[in-house]
Amino acid sequence: MLSEIEQLYRAYPRANVTTTITDLLLTILSAKESLLDTFAILHAGLVAALYRIVGIDFVAQIVQTLVEKFDKVYPSQERAGVNLIVFLSELYNFGVIGSGLMYDLIKMFLDKLTEFDTELLLKIIQSISLLPPS
Repeated sequence: MLSEIEQLYRAYPRANVTTTITDLLLTILSAKESLLDTFAILHAGLVAALYRIVGIDFVAQIVQTLVEKFDKVYPSQERAGVNLIVFLSELYNFGVIGSGLMYDLIKMFLDKLTEFDTELLLKIIQSISLLPPS
């Protein structure tokens, strides 16, 4: 699958391929119903592998779009917010994003500490491994 995606990067403009992959991933992961954590893990693994093959510009667009999408659904406390937080946590586990972003999210949730914020914190704690990403 990775080699097929890499061929797409060779055949088409990088920005178009990255935008298409980003839109597809985030459409799937921002579902309004609860997704299995393994679903987020598999997609985060794909992003991590593509990050190693394609480069940082791919991950930069995914993370930026992901955080923007989370900022839109967070105030409405939609289920999509939980799915996106699990995906972000798994990206951290795979070493795609750093701890700074995760700490900022945790701090934001602790500042309000509503029931929804508590659920998001719980999802982060359940998702993030105890070992730092390598």
